[in-house]
Parts: sequence; C-alpha cells; structure tokens
Amino acid sequence: MKLLDNYKFTNKKHPELGIMSCVLGCISGIFMFLTVIVPFFSEKAISAGYGLTCALAFVMAIVGEVFGIITKKRKDTYDLFPLVGIIANGISIAFGIFLIVLGL
Repeated sequence: MKLLDNYKFTNKKHPELGIMSCVLGCISGIFMFLTVIVPFFSEKAISAGYGLTCALAFVMAIVGEVFGIITKKRKDTYDLFPLVGIIANGISIAFGIFLIVLGL
C-alpha cells in the first residue's frame, strides 16, 4: 500500500460558480484599473464610457462576490476558486467604493 499513500480519493470537485466568481473578480479588477489609468495618460477629453465601464465592473464584482459566497458555503467542493474570487471581488468592490467616494 505504499503506492497509494500519496493519493487522495475524494468526491470533491471545483464548482462552476466558484470559477465564475474568480473570473468575474479578475475581469472587474482589470476593467476598473484600466478605466482609471487610460484616461490619466490620455490627452483627450474623457468620455462617459469610462464611467459606464467602471460602473459595470462594479456590478460584476458584486455578482462575483455573491457567487463566491454561495459556493463557499457548499459542501464537497474545493475552496480555492471561491476564496480567490471572494478576495478579488472584495478588492474590486473596495476600489469601486474608493472611486465613488473620491468622486471620479
């Protein structure tokens, strides 16, 4: 039985909503970052599209946070993607609130 000592046999799997939460967190973080950086280095007038993109990224972060929390509560699933999604979406939400308070 020395051969099987290094293997884990389990019914756990990576949940789809957890992966979606992770993806939404990364995408919303990238979009929020770009909506601040691109107008900063641009010499043209800033259009309303940047604000709309930031608002949609904020909504994506909230949806991703909900997906991550729902998935984290499930049994028999791995917690890697939901945890990364919760952290990434939390950072995006905090950055979005910071932008709202700052008035950008």
